[in-house]
Amino acid sequence: MTYYELLEIAENASSEVIKAAYKVQVAKYHPDNAESGDLEKMQEINVAFEILSDPVRRREYDKGIKDGVSNREAKKEEQKMQKNDETQNVREMQNMNKANGEQEKLKWYLSVPAILFGLFLCTIPGIVLFIMRCSFLCKNKDIVNRKKKIRNTWITLFATIALFILGSMPSGADNNTSQISSADTKSEKSELATEAAETENFIDVTEQKEETEDEDTSQPLENIDANKVKENVELDKSAQRENATETILSHNVEAIENSLKKYAYNENPYYMEGVKSFVSGINEFYDTAKSGQKAEIRMLDDVLKEAGVSKRLRKKVASSEGKNVLADSDFRRMELKKDKKIFFSKGQYYEVSSKAKDDLEVEDITTIVYYLGDVKDNKPDGEGAFFCIRDTGMRLLYAGGFKEGRMNGKGVLFSVTSPASIVFEMGSYENGVKSGKCVMYNCADIHNILELYGNSWIEYEEQYFQYYNKDEKNQVIENLFEKDKAAELIYIAKCYEAINLEDAFYVRTNYAVIEPIISYEGEYKKDNFSGKGALYGGYGTLWYRGEFKSGQFHGKGTLYYALAGIPEYEGEFKRDKMNGKGTLYNEDGTVRKKGNFDNEEINSEYEELEEMGIYSMLCEKFEEAGVQKVFEKNQLIFDESTNDELVFFENEDEENENDYWEEYILPGSDSVYLDQTDLQELSAEECRIARNEIYARHGRIFQDDELQEYFEQFSWYEGMYGADEFDDSVLNDYEKANLDLISNYESEMGYK
Repeated sequence: MTYYELLEIAENASSEVIKAAYKVQVAKYHPDNAESGDLEKMQEINVAFEILSDPVRRREYDKGIKDGVSNREAKKEEQKMQKNDETQNVREMQNMNKANGEQEKLKWYLSVPAILFGLFLCTIPGIVLFIMRCSFLCKNKDIVNRKKKIRNTWITLFATIALFILGSMPSGADNNTSQISSADTKSEKSELATEAAETENFIDVTEQKEETEDEDTSQPLENIDANKVKENVELDKSAQRENATETILSHNVEAIENSLKKYAYNENPYYMEGVKSFVSGINEFYDTAKSGQKAEIRMLDDVLKEAGVSKRLRKKVASSEGKNVLADSDFRRMELKKDKKIFFSKGQYYEVSSKAKDDLEVEDITTIVYYLGDVKDNKPDGEGAFFCIRDTGMRLLYAGGFKEGRMNGKGVLFSVTSPASIVFEMGSYENGVKSGKCVMYNCADIHNILELYGNSWIEYEEQYFQYYNKDEKNQVIENLFEKDKAAELIYIAKCYEAINLEDAFYVRTNYAVIEPIISYEGEYKKDNFSGKGALYGGYGTLWYRGEFKSGQFHGKGTLYYALAGIPEYEGEFKRDKMNGKGTLYNEDGTVRKKGNFDNEEINSEYEELEEMGIYSMLCEKFEEAGVQKVFEKNQLIFDESTNDELVFFENEDEENENDYWEEYILPGSDSVYLDQTDLQELSAEECRIARNEIYARHGRIFQDDELQEYFEQFSWYEGMYGADEFDDSVLNDYEKANLDLISNYESEMGYK
């Protein structure tokens, strides 16, 4: 039966169909199901799902199915022929023995009756006759009969001895025999009960066995057991709970404030919703760029396992959740030291600090590092993990091997400067730097976007949000969380930053991390690309695959056109230049040049695209629109019609958006610095209105009836403060500078 037949799906089924079919089979055959539960069947279903849900392994399996049909038929025929040959050989040997007279006849005194008589008459002669019979039978060349007769002789001997012993037992034998029989029955019942108990506790036993094993590498598919089935079901239930949570989350200030009291940062459902929304937005961008890669949300323990971190250390990290590093003696404060050796220096290293763990008299407490793990000579040595202080708690910075205070062996490094923890790199280290096979991830997009949003939110909150009433804040939050891909994550992070500093010393490890798209995957030497590897551009598309030396293209390799996946040059490189034999292609795949190249420059298209990434687009949009427009009136999307162009649009439709901005004389006077060229086409009346609309944005009520009537016709205006109540401090730097500019221009033009 194939895996497709096992899941009851067609061979061309999509990944969604496979996942749905798997859930149906789990519900049907899980051991917890009293009616149709089948542990063995469940194990087979698990294997089938893991193979078919992985595109690469599924292709290999499909290929194996095609090849296996003809191979199985041939194998069956071969086994059949082999069996016939063996049978024929045995028959030929028997016939040969008979024909040649090699089969001698047993003497009468070696017959079974004679041996039995000898045993009853006198034990010793009977045993001697038995041995002589076996010796004679061993010389028999008829293999089949020889084995059969020797076996029967032994059975006869033991049966005779047993009968002799029973016959010579004393008068209480019957009672003893009865007791033995009763004991055997009880033993059998006990064994059956034990087996039943073992069956019921199979999952628990499996878990206990796993605790004694060090799973440095992932389990092979053949070893999937009931525990794995249980994990899958729990994950499925967890996913259902998450979906249910998503549907009941209320996007208002009061609900969010209540969640801050109830949950730690990493457990807050708004945080998880924000992470999912943000990653979804990033992936939309990569999809439009036809990247072929996607950012993923993964649990911390899964990332550590993939990086090759031992189970012992993973358990240490997981069990540290909620511990206070200042109170827990297992955590040591570390300090970065310089290697004083002039020659053969291995670089900086970490050592147990002489400062107290709670001594925070430093310029930046985020530079303090705490260590959990093996120590030798006051230095990290063996397996361990670094933790560092962040506003949202103590977060994992690195986990893996150490030697003499430096990262050494397998490990994974995280970027923890953003509201979400991000995988930065994983692989092999030596003397604190990457060496051997490693993966470098593109954290730049994620980190820069979150930083841009964070800084912009601070500006928006100081200038606008803090002055709004409860209903206005709820309106902003509801619209923003629903429409903007990054805002919810930023908002929740900022809420937790306001909580007191003491909470920052509690370790958080039970959280999801973001695994970005890959930037480089291959071999390193002393922290530089060196050996074979693949380099990807900022959009996640393949740029170069081949050999490197000291961080440069050097050796044989293939260079690709930006965002196209089409080879641009195949051949030899030397220090980032095309040098040696190679072939240069046009974008349509035709050959442009083939032969020898002499230190020719490579296409700089990728470098130019790096400067036009998602972060630079967002920066431009924030500058053009201003923070109020971004957080109150718009949402960020990736417009598929323009592929990689990031655009804004208003919540209702584009037409309404244009009408909204047409209500202003100078729409950007609150978010950009104007100059006289912006005022040249304005009349005296328009200049007066443009100057006063800066005040009108903040609810100023005007004494001039015509001016007041003019602003009241617009949807954005809400008069709240008279001349005596209005405070100029609500104006931002853009508005103050633009007021001076307009006023000076009016004076120069004689308008006032």
